[in-house]
Amino acid sequence: MQPEIFDRLRDMEAVFRVYAPTAKFVITAAQEWDPKHGLFSLHHAGYAVDLQTLHLRFGADGSTAELIAAEIQAKLGKDYLVGLHTHDRAKLERRCTARGVPYWPGDPHIHVQYQQGVRAAPPGDYPQRV
Repeated sequence: MQPEIFDRLRDMEAVFRVYAPTAKFVITAAQEWDPKHGLFSLHHAGYAVDLQTLHLRFGADGSTAELIAAEIQAKLGKDYLVGLHTHDRAKLERRCTARGVPYWPGDPHIHVQYQQGVRAAPPGDYPQRV
């Protein structure tokens, strides 16, 4: 995991403590070469992390997760992209857009990535699909 992500984990956890004081702060994906992440994912190079939301009040992609994602974005600033992955894209489109939080389809979680400058994962780190 790159310092740009690792050094900000406490900031992310602090936001969780405000909105979900009894919930565990769980990282479900960090630097990894799993094909579940796209070919150009910043997870491969250690510039992205996924945070579990399954245990949050109002559901994994509910209002608490939206608030946490928006607050993490505000705390980390413009060099970071924070978004909410959700099962139900239509349900959250209006609410997430109103809060300025991007959303993507998939298993519910908060995705955080550092995106200043250009980075690439080392060549050959993406397994061939059979």
